[in-house]
Amino acid sequence: MPPTPDISPTRKLAAAALGVTARQLGDWAQEPWFPPSAVETDARGVRRNWNVPLIREARDAMGRKGSDLSSTQKALKLKSDHEKLKQLEIKTREMEHDEAQRKGNILPRDELTLTLRELITLTRDRLLTEPPREIAKDFPKQRRRIFDTCERSISKILHDFARQLEQVEIDLPKAA
Repeated sequence: MPPTPDISPTRKLAAAALGVTARQLGDWAQEPWFPPSAVETDARGVRRNWNVPLIREARDAMGRKGSDLSSTQKALKLKSDHEKLKQLEIKTREMEHDEAQRKGNILPRDELTLTLRELITLTRDRLLTEPPREIAKDFPKQRRRIFDTCERSISKILHDFARQLEQVEIDLPKAA
């Protein structure tokens, strides 16, 4: 039977036309109320050419609603896809790391050294990216000059601290 607007060649397309999931439509096809003439089965046992109006009529007569393609299902699919992507990214990073280590581009380091380096980097980045102006946003206008002087002093202290952290980062491999 050639596909027409009323005949869907696959269960997925028929389910979409009925507003239910493909799994729900497959479950219905196994129930006694489902009209046997609503779907053809080929020689291999694969169901093809789903008669959407006939299925809709039988569904409505039985008062069946089915599993709606709701936003919940889409959200779960999106979450599942996101989790798969995260796992793939982790696997890719592991493969890249193994390749770099195989080529000799990565020196083995102990966990303490790596943790200290990460802490130093995070501290330095935070100190340099959060401007001292955030400390006193609502400072009174008549005292702006005092605030500007304080801001310059704070900035100098932060930059000196960042330089000291960089020195610690340089000295860290010597201590290990």
